[in-house]
Amino acid sequence: EFTCLGHQWVMYIFPGGDQDSAEGMVSIHLGNTTNKWINIDFGFSIKDSDGGEKAHVKGEQENDGLSGWWWENFAKRSTI
Repeated sequence: EFTCLGHQWVMYIFPGGDQDSAEGMVSIHLGNTTNKWINIDFGFSIKDSDGGEKAHVKGEQENDGLSGWWWENFAKRSTI
């Protein structure tokens, strides 16, 4: 859990994926737990020890609060 831009957020990482993920994939979830609208640009990256990007996702969306975003197939476990 964390606070950013006046909103409360949660982030979940599922190393084994979730029920909608393909085999061998990691899934992530970003949830806005504040009950108010927000329009945001955001991104998530996984980098190796040399700074090379192994996985990346970005978004630009409005959110009505008390909901969030899922990436069922964020990255292959074997890649990260």
